[in-house]
Amino acid sequence: MIRRGPLQVMVSTGGKGPKLANIIRRKMEDALPDNVGEAIERVGELRAELRKRAPGVGGRLGQKRMDWMTKVCETWSLDELGQLDEAAMEFLLDHGWDQKARVPSFEEVLKGLSRPTTGSPRLEFHPDESFVSRYLSPDFCVGVGLGLLVSLSLYAHRSR
Repeated sequence: MIRRGPLQVMVSTGGKGPKLANIIRRKMEDALPDNVGEAIERVGELRAELRKRAPGVGGRLGQKRMDWMTKVCETWSLDELGQLDEAAMEFLLDHGWDQKARVPSFEEVLKGLSRPTTGSPRLEFHPDESFVSRYLSPDFCVGVGLGLLVSLSLYAHRSR
């Protein structure tokens, strides 16, 4: 089992290939960024703060919150999410959620907080990062791979 903070991933072959499950688990673990657990923690904190600003369960507001959080998670890389701190979350909510539920970019948050783009232990920006390198990054590929593995595992389990 892979455990990184709140993330838990189990790989099983249903007894058909335990060594293969071990190899897959190690490859998945090696592909995960070091701060994936921290990224999940930060997203949880951001969700909690969003719920304070937009309380309620279900309905249009619940869907709007979920859509906005989905956009944040799809727009920001795992590394960037892992670097969120309280000030960055507040800026993201003030200039995102409170402004017609838009999602400010990582760079926009950096500028808004007047933080340097390099040398900072948190919220580090890489100006040469392109769309392709960002969306075909190891973070993205791990997410797709994990989704495929879960789907295949469910399919194999149901096929028995």
